[in-house]
Amino acid sequence: MDTELQLKLLMSGLWLFMAYKSYKPFSLNQKSYGWVKSTGLITTSSIDRMGNTYHPKIIYKYTHQGKGYINDIYTYLGVGHITKSKAIEISEKYPEGSETEIFIDPVDHENSVIVRGIHWYQYFSFALLTLFCVSVAYMGPILNFIWPGCEPNCK
Repeated sequence: MDTELQLKLLMSGLWLFMAYKSYKPFSLNQKSYGWVKSTGLITTSSIDRMGNTYHPKIIYKYTHQGKGYINDIYTYLGVGHITKSKAIEISEKYPEGSETEIFIDPVDHENSVIVRGIHWYQYFSFALLTLFCVSVAYMGPILNFIWPGCEPNCK
């Protein structure tokens, strides 16, 4: 198998893996538009650091149909790779002891979010990943289009 085909298969596999990993969060975010609006009480508001990335850690409790729940899902996508200052800004928006609007899954009441829906940067990041995979997989033909007749080892 030649290296160009291997590269195409590798990039296709990477893209398929990322599409598979993104499907459930995208689906839940889309479904959250139809979830029940309620009020939650913020019990913890801080930021978590994982390596060089930060994300807000917002824990809230709520009652739905007479039963109490605790959750820490701010949103399903979009806050894992933000700056420290943005994570602090989000956590300060939800101070401990304050009430906030939340959205509860009408089928699974343990499932809830503070920010519902799909955000533009989620579409953008997936489009960027797609563009990256396609450009790497087809680098040879792209270079030949830019510099006609040029082979990978041209001088």
